[in-house]
Amino acid sequence: MNVILGTPPWNFQAAYGASASKRSFLSKSYGLIPGESEPLGLLYIASVLSKNNFNVTFIDGYKHTAEEWLGSIEKLKPEIIGLSCTSYIWDNVLGLCEKIKAAFGTVYTAVGGPHVSGMGELCLSGNNCVDFAVYGEGEVTFLELCKAIKNKSGFDNVDGLIYRAKDNVVKNKSRQSIKDLDSISFP
Repeated sequence: MNVILGTPPWNFQAAYGASASKRSFLSKSYGLIPGESEPLGLLYIASVLSKNNFNVTFIDGYKHTAEEWLGSIEKLKPEIIGLSCTSYIWDNVLGLCEKIKAAFGTVYTAVGGPHVSGMGELCLSGNNCVDFAVYGEGEVTFLELCKAIKNKSGFDNVDGLIYRAKDNVVKNKSRQSIKDLDSISFP
């Protein structure tokens, strides 16, 4: 089964303007280039999925446009797309999900990350383009979601998942935290 994980298209320079220069506080203090850090959560999820024989492709939205995203979806034909987001880029996530659903209506879309963990069911309210929300730690939840899609089974036993059931938004119980972090494959 093909899976695409990534971040939505957005431009750090356009969002932050002059403060996004390499002379910023982050760059001077920590040697960081804003907008250029790896999304480790998604990369850990990709590692878990790959270890379980899912074909995973990662798309970095900081470097790819929505059109490039759609071209990759056309080429790779994934069954599910997982997007990570903070509250700051939630509108970008919704915009990309709307474009995905308009072009590829049968592809499942899932969101996760800090915004989802904080906002919960609201991530599925008011839109028809987000199919699933993964809250809390996503490594095992997203793996179980992919297995449920692959096996055409229900979603009610996937802890840490929010999904649509007819006209209702359903929030499953929270997933227990991973006790042994060394059990997760390094990206």
